[in-house]
Amino acid sequence: MMDARTQLDRDGYSHIPSFLSSDLIHRYNARLTQVMQDCAQAPVQHVAFCGAQALFRVNELLRYFGAHTLYILGMPALQRLTQFLCEGEAICMYESLLVRSAANASRVEWHRDMNHQQNGRIFTLGLYLDAAVSQEDALQVLPEHHLSGVPISNLTPLLAGEKITPTKLPVSAGDLLIHDVRLPHASAPITSGRIRKTLYFEFRPLRLLRNANPEWLAERQRLNDIAQAVYARLEDKRKTEWTLTQSEADWVEDLYQQRQILEGAEYASDSDAQVSFRKPPVKKEGRQSPPESTTPPSQ
Repeated sequence: MMDARTQLDRDGYSHIPSFLSSDLIHRYNARLTQVMQDCAQAPVQHVAFCGAQALFRVNELLRYFGAHTLYILGMPALQRLTQFLCEGEAICMYESLLVRSAANASRVEWHRDMNHQQNGRIFTLGLYLDAAVSQEDALQVLPEHHLSGVPISNLTPLLAGEKITPTKLPVSAGDLLIHDVRLPHASAPITSGRIRKTLYFEFRPLRLLRNANPEWLAERQRLNDIAQAVYARLEDKRKTEWTLTQSEADWVEDLYQQRQILEGAEYASDSDAQVSFRKPPVKKEGRQSPPESTTPPSQ
């Protein structure tokens, strides 16, 4: 972990191979197949499509992958890592799933998740359910530029003119990429028949969130306890079908009722954008994809 922290501070990113097991990836992909089929029939407000109605992003992830995602967040290795990097209690700010393929032809333009200095590490974990290859969609970064503060609008002409060269970070399924939220990064579209699915979690130290919405913060702090409890239950029983209990499903609803405004990402064309976590309008037509099923009381 010391090596990961040293590289994160120096370069703005760190790569930890084989963080997720093949069995866990298989479980997540099996659940994802059902969610994609359901949402394609009746798109809902937390699921974004683009291109040829291809799934692109799932937000409010615990609604659809509650047991699977909480299991990952409760993994002792992930808990130790995030607490070590935060030097204390680590708060998961949000969770999402990005799905990239030729069908949605999505390009992630150069940007920073946040562009101001802070007295502590704020970082994103990218957990890869599929490989990202250097020829296509591997994350591209500008090492050490998390410390420069140079606006993205000043960096993009240098990139276009090949005055600076980005570093590509190919990964295998199960790998973990950590990046400082200030690190400039981008990703080219997938042009082959591959699909790349990545889980993203942003973490901040508790001490940097003292001014946050107190109700939101309380639920986010509780997430750590619930994630550890879900991990312990599923790791112990190793059920074929992973589900949430009714009380856990109710807590997910409470969690997502709380809202917190975050800083907007910095793009060359929109450096002042603010990200709001208010709910978009609900689509009324058609059958909505249900959240992950809960364990019946009898079980």
